[in-house]
Amino acid sequence: MKTPVIITNGIGFFQRNPILMWAIIIGIGIYIIYRFGKSKGAEKIPDLPDNIPNPNPNPPSGQDSSYNPGVLTDALAKEIIGIAWIPRDEEPFETLTILPDWQFIAVYDDWRKRYFKESGNMTLIQAIANETTGWSSFANIKKRIAKRGQELGLV
Repeated sequence: MKTPVIITNGIGFFQRNPILMWAIIIGIGIYIIYRFGKSKGAEKIPDLPDNIPNPNPNPPSGQDSSYNPGVLTDALAKEIIGIAWIPRDEEPFETLTILPDWQFIAVYDDWRKRYFKESGNMTLIQAIANETTGWSSFANIKKRIAKRGQELGLV
């Protein structure tokens, strides 16, 4: 039986280009591993911790309830989710450090609902702690946010 021409030409091509053949095999392997790992990622967004002082991120009575945490959460996500080692706009992080507890918790909760999976299954506190830049002022902000999160029982 005669081997079809298309198969023999294909085999000959890879025999003449073994680097290309291995690159394709490795690429397929990486893709399979990526898809498998992605399917095993966090399936459920974690709930808020039970030990936070005010698990309902609403203002205490008598305070303005028009606060929208999404604006700050989006600004933080823009800075966090992306390329590492680039200068950061420190303003959203600085703003986070001075929020009242209920607003800080509201931003944390908003991040948990909208950006947890996109950030690699990290809470807001974890994502900020994972940030890397060469700026010492940003390292100071990171420490303050981590301390604040710890005080509120947020990890």
